[in-house]
Amino acid sequence: MPAPSHYFERLCGVPVHYDRPPVANYGSLGVPRRFYATPATEAALDALFQEVFALAPPRFGAPVAILSAGAYVDKPGQHGAGKAFDLDGILWQHRRFLTSEQRQDKVLYLGIQACCLRHFGTVLGYNYNTAHQDHLHIDLGRPVAFRESKSVTYFYQEVLNAFFDKNLTIDGEYGSGTNDALRAARTSMSLGSISKVDNYRAFLAGIAAIVKDTLAVQPETALV
Repeated sequence: MPAPSHYFERLCGVPVHYDRPPVANYGSLGVPRRFYATPATEAALDALFQEVFALAPPRFGAPVAILSAGAYVDKPGQHGAGKAFDLDGILWQHRRFLTSEQRQDKVLYLGIQACCLRHFGTVLGYNYNTAHQDHLHIDLGRPVAFRESKSVTYFYQEVLNAFFDKNLTIDGEYGSGTNDALRAARTSMSLGSISKVDNYRAFLAGIAAIVKDTLAVQPETALV
């Protein structure tokens, strides 16, 4: 599929670098590159990273680079349509975030994933399959909405265990246990049914707020 003519090199004023072989190593500073995508994709990414950077406490310092495995790729699907982006990580002056370190850096990972889900209808992350353990795939192939799909159910289960004292099995299956725990969580946030998009996005914003507050007091890890 032909590449979109539109491209970006920065998002929210922060350089976007490619950090994959043969030009760079995963998790390194990477190299500047033009990332081809539709204008709507760039706009959604700008809105996303504005929220992501707001999660970071002052001790992280200023963001240095957004690390990516790419946007447009000449193949069928949302990458080929210029509507997808693969996020490998973010480098701040004094902090590193890599999606491959989800287990060690779960609070920040879940906050970033919540922001992704507020702006992109499809978000595939660490638990989805082994191919997505080193990046978050996000795309505009479908609108933002509450779903019971495997990819987002993993997120619900992780969030409910991490922030709402649940003990759910992380299996991606949207059963009664996950449903009941999710209902209790959104009720505690004074939200109505998250089948309504506004409530769903408010729920995700609430998760991001919990992450921001947690990071503000959380002892720093070795992920620097």
